[in-house]
Amino acid sequence: MRQARNARGWGWTIAAGAAVVLAGAVALSAPLWNGRLPGCNFRRLSGWNCPGCGGTRATLALLDGDLLRALRMNPLVVVLAGVALVLGLRAVWRERRGMVPAFPDISQRWGMAIVLAVVAFALLRNLAWWPFAWMAAG
Repeated sequence: MRQARNARGWGWTIAAGAAVVLAGAVALSAPLWNGRLPGCNFRRLSGWNCPGCGGTRATLALLDGDLLRALRMNPLVVVLAGVALVLGLRAVWRERRGMVPAFPDISQRWGMAIVLAVVAFALLRNLAWWPFAWMAAG
C-alpha cells in the first residue's frame, strides 16, 4: 500500500488565490461604481453611522492603495482587513508547509472583547466632538 508523501491540502491556497482574483476584479471595476454605491439603511432610518458605514468605500480605497482615505471612511474595516490578511497568509503558509492551517481559537473572553470593541466603535463614531469626530464615515 502506497502512502502519499508530503500530502498537503490546497483549500486555503485556493481560497487565497480566489480572494486575490476577486480583489483585482473589484479594483478594476471600481470606477464603474462611482456614485452608484448603495447607502446604509440604518443611517437612512436613524441618522447615525453604523459600524459598517463607509466600509465599501474603505475597501475600494484599500484596493486602490489609498490607506489614508480608507481610514477616513471606516477605520474598523482597515483594521479588520489587516487582521484577515495576516491570518489568511498564516493559514496558507502553514498549509504549504504541511501543518494544520487552522485559525487560532477564539475564547469566549476574546469574542466578548471583539463584540464590545465593535459596539464602542459604533457609539464613539457618532459623537460630533474631538477626538471622536474623525471616526465618522467620510
